[in-house]
Amino acid sequence: MKFSKNRDFSQPGRTTSKMNLRIFRGILVIFVAVQIKKARSEEYDTSKIFTNNLSLCDGVADKVFLPYIGDCQKYYLCWDGKDYEKKCDDGYYFNAYNQSCSRKSDNCPPKCELNKLTTFSYSRTCNKYVLCYYEIPVLRTCHDNLQYNPKTDRCDFAQYVDCVDNECSRFDEANELSYLPSKASCDKYYLCAKGVPVNYTCTAGLHFSTKCNCCDYPEKSNCQITAINRNIQPFSRTPLKKVDSLCPASGVHFLAHNQRRDAYNYCVDGHGITLDCTPGLWYDAKVQECREPKYIEDQSSATKICVVFGKKLKLSDWSFLDDKRRVSLQIGKIKVKLLLPLYGLLLCGLVQCSVGQTVATSTTKSPPDLVAPIEEDEEEIADELVAEVAKYGVVLNGVDLCGNIATKTFLPFVGNKHYYINCKNQKISSVGNCNIASIREEHCEGITDCSIVFDYKLQICTTNDTVDKMTFMKECEPKVLSSFCYDRTCTKYVLCFYNTPVLRECQDGLQYNSKTDRCDFPEFVDCVENKCSQEETPYNITYVASKASCEKYFICANGQANEQECSSGLYFDDTCPCCKVKDQVDCTLQSAQQRNIKPFSRSPPQRADIICPPQGVHFYAHKRRRDAYYYCVQGNGITLDCTPGLLYDVKTRECREPKYIA
Repeated sequence: MKFSKNRDFSQPGRTTSKMNLRIFRGILVIFVAVQIKKARSEEYDTSKIFTNNLSLCDGVADKVFLPYIGDCQKYYLCWDGKDYEKKCDDGYYFNAYNQSCSRKSDNCPPKCELNKLTTFSYSRTCNKYVLCYYEIPVLRTCHDNLQYNPKTDRCDFAQYVDCVDNECSRFDEANELSYLPSKASCDKYYLCAKGVPVNYTCTAGLHFSTKCNCCDYPEKSNCQITAINRNIQPFSRTPLKKVDSLCPASGVHFLAHNQRRDAYNYCVDGHGITLDCTPGLWYDAKVQECREPKYIEDQSSATKICVVFGKKLKLSDWSFLDDKRRVSLQIGKIKVKLLLPLYGLLLCGLVQCSVGQTVATSTTKSPPDLVAPIEEDEEEIADELVAEVAKYGVVLNGVDLCGNIATKTFLPFVGNKHYYINCKNQKISSVGNCNIASIREEHCEGITDCSIVFDYKLQICTTNDTVDKMTFMKECEPKVLSSFCYDRTCTKYVLCFYNTPVLRECQDGLQYNSKTDRCDFPEFVDCVENKCSQEETPYNITYVASKASCEKYFICANGQANEQECSSGLYFDDTCPCCKVKDQVDCTLQSAQQRNIKPFSRSPPQRADIICPPQGVHFYAHKRRRDAYYYCVQGNGITLDCTPGLLYDVKTRECREPKYIA
């Protein structure tokens, strides 16, 4: 038997130990590879986003909805920095842009493609995006107020992106407009409308000021934004750059570049590419993203963590990074020494490694029971307005049509002189039509071209040949701002803009003043028609005191208010009812002061400095003045002033005395 000359028999167990160690290493590597591959098949589902332990709602305002990558019916509610999974009803898809569930799937997030590097914004977050490579969607986040730039596929300075989506919630108070300054230009700002930020620009020479939420002189706005033109090619439209090192065989990894601080390597299942930072940024291995150099800490003493089978193991000395000749890995109580850097590289290529980060725990408040609303169809909104006008003649706007008027009163139908509305017990009883066959036969005998119309003053149906003797209810005109009294109510009026009749109601005893087109104090109007019922006759008349003068009063008969006045030196006493000596009557009305208030219909409209919703009728508080408000109709907005002495109340959406406003 021949023996090798190089074989050492002085230590018979040495060869066996080496062989056992090699066998153990091989078994360990194979076991780890199988387990990690199995875990990867479950963890890296290409239909779902790989978050890489990032918080979806970090930096996002409460009550903002975020998309669910991989299932367009699902979405997340952000609350106190946490995400809560929600789902649209069957047949509806989440639309991150307008924060609603829609029947259309056009706004679903894109899908990642095989062998193609792409990115897309993680909607409504501004600082997060999805990086796609080999079909795996990976969530990325920009740090330190940087924002994702879809034009360059990477994190960038905010002045080059100008995103405010994360600050605009659909559930912001509708009566409290939310203004956001632009991050790109001093003369621009955003207005949140139903969760969608709409860009607006100040007049030339002015800057937007957050102090007043208005456009102001530059020296008062304190805005300093500078941006320069650059030429940065996006990743998706440039040739891919190969990595300058070996990628781990499995998993998603971000590794620092060996030669450049302004670049990093991105690895997916052994496939690697080099990605560049935006000029002025460096790669930070701690957060695995590009940042401004001033925020990057020294990584030499950072604790490394290796994820094996779902458990994190600290490595105080990771030799394949720090020593290249020795790796010490302790799993449980077993200590394995790997002498060759190849084994260390292979092992850590099979496990998921990252720089250690502190996991903070905090007590979060319970989220509100909010879901994304069903998307309002603009055509449906318009149809609803048309249907309401067709039914009642006006857009009710939440106003009780028959409220605060005498029973058995007939109200005019705006836009149709033949119709009338029958009110009983302050409720709409029915809608009547004077121009029906039975009434025409009674009134039109022997009259050609006869039609019957409603006379709201006399509260009767009569022939159109008396039209010159009557004043019909006015109608709205296209693009003209006007108003008119909704007769016999005193407190209600019709506000017209863009041919849309909208019913309005004055509060707290205020009355509509047709001379000023707005709610006013009763001493300047003196309307009592709402107190006069059609049932009152000369045999059972009603006396009503004037609201403007102690000497005046009204007699209601046949539904009409007939003005009367006491003799000189006497006041009207409604307890009699009769005229008495001044000293015997408790009346403190004073003569109304002279004022100079121009009506809306005879003065230039004041353009609203907000973006109005494209459909519907809306009222908003003015952003600077309490004695004014915004009126929006089908996307067109104007500013309306209150009567001097009144302030706008967001609750009733009308001008009121300050003492009644909560």
